[in-house]
Amino acid sequence: MIYLESTRHQLIRELGALASTLTGAGLSATKHIWDLLPEICEEGACSVFEKLFPGQQVSVLLDSGDSIGPATFVRFNKMTGIATLSQTISTSTSQMTNIIKVDCRKTEAVTIYNV
Repeated sequence: MIYLESTRHQLIRELGALASTLTGAGLSATKHIWDLLPEICEEGACSVFEKLFPGQQVSVLLDSGDSIGPATFVRFNKMTGIATLSQTISTSTSQMTNIIKVDCRKTEAVTIYNV
């Protein structure tokens, strides 16, 4: 299974690179290549990230036991399964924003906050 997933991700990267090359060359066949790419988002946390809207507040529990959040959902890439979150941390003297990339397949739970 790990080998198949690795091969699948390699195929996605290679087709993505080909699509980018065609786009750079001004060819319109790019849309058809993107249609060939398999969607990683099939179930579980991936389907949750797919339904979120930018700006929603979430917390994420990873399969490692680490948690992220509260954070702001930025976007989800269905082709790679990567969700992008933004988390602002304030101290008494400064404020910093972390951009966090989360693999939906390594996500155990997503908490969505109603604001």
